[in-house]
Amino acid sequence: KSFLIEPLAANVFAAIAKPGSQATTNALFVVGKDYVVAAGAHMSQPVIEDLYKAIQARTRKPVRYFVLTHHHSGFTYVDFDFPPGQ
Repeated sequence: KSFLIEPLAANVFAAIAKPGSQATTNALFVVGKDYVVAAGAHMSQPVIEDLYKAIQARTRKPVRYFVLTHHHSGFTYVDFDFPPGQ
């Protein structure tokens, strides 16, 4: 809903913020052998949920790591609530 998912390489995806959506920045996720690594910043709770759903639509592997791409947590929830509710 918030992102257009674009494959970049095998198991590497860009999550491009859709114009007019709640997402204000792009994100990225990589599906590894056993888990997923995601990256991004400046996300509200609904946007986090949209990114997580986009990942789940491509794999059932757990998101083990999230790379926070901004230097402080003042603009994001991902440092404490990604995956949502876990």
